[in-house]
Order: sequence, then C-alpha cells, then structure tokens
Amino acid sequence: MWTSFALISALFSAGAAIGEKKSLQKEDAISFSVVLGLLNLFLSIPFIFFINSQDLHSTTLIILFIKSLMGAISFVCVMEALKRMDISATLPLMVLTPGFVAVIAWLLIGESLTLRQISGLVILLAGTWALQSQLTFKWKIVQKETRNHPGYFFIGIALLLFTLTSIMDKVLVGQYKMSPEGFIFFQHLFLFINLFVLSLFYYRKKSVTILSSTVKQSIFLILLIAFLTIGYRYTQILAVKGGPVALVIALKRLSVLLAAGVGGKFFKDKNLLQHLIAALLMVLGALLIVLP
Repeated sequence: MWTSFALISALFSAGAAIGEKKSLQKEDAISFSVVLGLLNLFLSIPFIFFINSQDLHSTTLIILFIKSLMGAISFVCVMEALKRMDISATLPLMVLTPGFVAVIAWLLIGESLTLRQISGLVILLAGTWALQSQLTFKWKIVQKETRNHPGYFFIGIALLLFTLTSIMDKVLVGQYKMSPEGFIFFQHLFLFINLFVLSLFYYRKKSVTILSSTVKQSIFLILLIAFLTIGYRYTQILAVKGGPVALVIALKRLSVLLAAGVGGKFFKDKNLLQHLIAALLMVLGALLIVLP
C-alpha cells in the first residue's frame, strides 16, 4: 500500500512543481511561498478533527517545529532555484537526497556502503555531471557554472536540509507515533509561521503590500498548487509511515522525470533531452542506493 501512496505523491508533486514554475515567472519566491503556506494551512484545517492526544505531546511538537523551520528554508531555496533555472535542470538535482543520506550515514555513524550503493553513487554523480556539463566534457566548465550560478547554492542548502527533514519525518511518525493527520496540520501551521516571519525580515515594511500583490495576481494558480501540495505531502507521510523512508523518497523522486519532461516541454527548456537522460540516470542511481 505504501508504494501506491508514494507513486500518488510523485504524481501530485510533479503537478505542483510545474505550477510553481509557472507562478514564479512573475512572483517573488518568498512572497509566493508565504501565500502558498497560508493556503496550505487553510486546506489542512479539516485534519484537526483527526488529531489524537499523542500529536499534542510537547516533544513531538518541538521536533516538528524545528523540522518545519528547516522545511521552510529548504522550500524557499528550491523556489529561488526554480525561479532562476530551467525546471528540467533544477528538479533532477533533488534526486541527490538518497545519496546524501547514504554518505552522511557512512561518515557519521559508520554504516557500510555495499558495492551496489557505491555503483549508485557513481551513477548519481555521472547523471549530475551530464545534467550540468552541457555535453562539453570539460570538468572546468562544470565548476565555473556551479560557482557562478546562484541557483546551485540554493539547491545545495535545500538538499542538506531535505536530508535531515526526511529522517525527522520517520522519527515523528515512527518513534513518536504521530498521526499523519496531526503531522499535516501542525507542519503547515508551523511552516506558515516560519515563512511569514521570514517574509517580515526580508521585506520589512513592504511585507503586506508585496504579499497582497501576490494574492491579487496569482491566487487561483497558487490555490491549485496548494491542493496538489497538500495531496503529495499527505500521501508521502502515509507512505513513510508504512515503508522505508529511503525507498519512499526514491519513488517520490520519479516525479522529477514527469515534471522535467512535461514542464521542460511546456516552458521550452534548452537541452531538454540531455536533462531527461541525466535525470533518468540519477533516478536509477538513487534506486540502487536505497533498494534492499
């Protein structure tokens, strides 16, 4: 059953990503994130009726708040990267998360890497290189592009934070027995609080004006994205509750192929075929890393 939830999550996630790219063509990443966060919170209100006493435990809520703070920062980083880069070049980089998990586990807690996992890491790196090299086959070019393009900086931060928050998801619904419904409501409550505070620091006195403008210009598109976002987050947490977190992440990353292909065609991305081949390599590498 958890595999079905993971695949549904991937489908919704792909739709949300395409909508996000469309909205970000005229909206600022932070203002878009705050308005989306508010709509997500509104749509998650029905989940209140399914909250149980375990969901209200102080330790659980503290962990979720910290996780949501990291989630807010990582989401804004992805939106900043998506605004600056082609969708078919941005989303495949998120497939690197399982590789990050494997390497961090090896470095920090001494988990061994099998030959299959090492092969997966090599394929992940090959796919990443193919995605960014523009087929110049010159490592120097890749380094220069990575150093000079701010999108890669935002993606790097998001990858690190996504790695940590994915592990925290499993702790919350596994060890602390938080219900998926309680998780969804409190996560979106905390996400909106953190995103709104972030916008106050960033926009200062112009916060209300900028957020109001975003609502007027893009409310219907952002509302559609909110429905898709609630859908993929809820089905993802249902999948995480029932299956291995690494496998859930890997299956969900299949959304990258759909979003990169459909979105890349819609937005007329350059080097789309190359990006899709690279994304396929990266998904294959991720699956090799996480498959038992």
